Amino acid sequence: MIRVSEKEKINWLEWGKEAFDKAKNENKPILLDISAVWCHWCHRMDQDIYSDPIIAKTINEGFIPIKVDTDKRPDINERYNQGGWPTTAFLGPDGELIAGATYVPPEQMKALLPQVKYFYGSQKRSTRSIVQKPQYKEGEISEQITKDVVEYLKDNFDAVYGGFYYEPKFPMPEAIELAILLYRKTQDKVFLQMAKTTLDGMTGIYDQVEDGFFRYSVRQDWSLPHYEKMLEVNAGLLRNYVTGFALTGKEEYRKIAMGIVKYIRTKLFDKAFCGSQDADEDYYALRTREEREKMKEPYIDKTIYTNWNGKCIAAFLDAYVVFEDAALLQDAEKAVEFLIKYCYDQKRGMCHYYDGQQNVFGLLSDNIWAMAALLKMYQVKSEKKYLDIAESIANYIDKHLKDKKGFFDRVQEEELGMLKERNKPIMENSVAAMVFADMEKLTGNEEYGKTAKGCLSIFAQDYKVYGVHSAIYALATEKFLDPIHIAVVGSEKEKSGIKKLIAIPDTRIIAQFLDEEEDNKQIKKLGYGKGVFICKGKTCQRTETVDEAIGKLGK
Repeated sequence: MIRVSEKEKINWLEWGKEAFDKAKNENKPILLDISAVWCHWCHRMDQDIYSDPIIAKTINEGFIPIKVDTDKRPDINERYNQGGWPTTAFLGPDGELIAGATYVPPEQMKALLPQVKYFYGSQKRSTRSIVQKPQYKEGEISEQITKDVVEYLKDNFDAVYGGFYYEPKFPMPEAIELAILLYRKTQDKVFLQMAKTTLDGMTGIYDQVEDGFFRYSVRQDWSLPHYEKMLEVNAGLLRNYVTGFALTGKEEYRKIAMGIVKYIRTKLFDKAFCGSQDADEDYYALRTREEREKMKEPYIDKTIYTNWNGKCIAAFLDAYVVFEDAALLQDAEKAVEFLIKYCYDQKRGMCHYYDGQQNVFGLLSDNIWAMAALLKMYQVKSEKKYLDIAESIANYIDKHLKDKKGFFDRVQEEELGMLKERNKPIMENSVAAMVFADMEKLTGNEEYGKTAKGCLSIFAQDYKVYGVHSAIYALATEKFLDPIHIAVVGSEKEKSGIKKLIAIPDTRIIAQFLDEEEDNKQIKKLGYGKGVFICKGKTCQRTETVDEAIGKLGK
């Protein structure tokens, strides 16, 4: 019989060289726990399994336990996630995967640990995870890409409740954005109905008491939320409802958008935008504010994730130009200035910021979403410093993350375990393609356009495997193939009109104000005179006023 203290706790280590060296020196397998502060089943894993003294003793004696937060280390999660959170992965001392699961019930864990230990002991010399290096096959970037993705949207659209796929049902902001863009382009009401049905249906996972959206619905009809609230999800949906209002004028969409803003301001703002709020079924089951005030509110993760902040800043700016609420601009400015001051380094790009200091430099997602926020801020405020910093970040990732075509997800500074394998994620490369396509238009530098093309071409044969999730790739393809660059050339009094152009619900549009005197060199380089220029491809059409330009764009 095992003698064990009731107070036995797992001696968790951080991911790093020390933990891997310990595994090698002690000849033990690694237990990797990937969790998140907002994750209900991760808390259950800690409470039900890792708090069990017998399990804790078994792990301490036979394994090297490493705990990783998925939001702080998305690069590790990308390589080891076993289908959700928590992820329970067993690794060899070199980081090779031996076995993996998600939530493991107590009795199952008690049986699993000795099995893994035995397998490792008997097979350790031949234990190597079978990891196939991804093959990036180049292809042609054509309109066929969007046509294919449209078929995925149509095939998987829930015409009754809105959204895509069945249950559990997650919001898919990029799919809604693509439907809205396609309606703008084609006037096909199938796409308008797709967007409206989804925007209407998703209100089932909206918190009617404290505002904001929950992460997803357990049921197909959006009637049973899973109660964590994520900044990333709310930022994406804020843009959707702002765009939905700009397109339809439906007042309910404005109300929901401003409700998201209220939630983020109230719960997820601390110097910049914070990560998430925990799930608590008992708390959210209470139907009134007064009832909830009697309970301790769910935990809020105050971590400043640069990628999520970039997405939220851009969404707040979208809301600002559509609703003309100056407070939205002020919030976005505070957040972007925080990122510049605390998360930006001219030589190392952007980083995550937590524990009062800079952490984890060199993630592609942080850098490209920061660029997206900076370019949106440049469009709105016409202050060149934002474009300059975006260019600085572009130069950094071009030097440290770019291959011949496309970007890797992280710098090659740390080579522990599967971090040796360099991934090119389609989602982040799609965002990179969009921001680099915009950079080409804003600066006139054609090299940025070539980079955008490279980000897209390496997925042109494989995007189909992503189904509806390839919507963001289609959005990037549309921006690359059919960009709309609008330049307002004039004096300070014409400057305010730029907001009307950015407010048009069309992701292909990139707009900028050029001052006749201050931007004289760039104006000459681009070949503009005074007026509003709508440029598609190499062809530009001049109008006298912003309102005239909007009329030609068919708002």
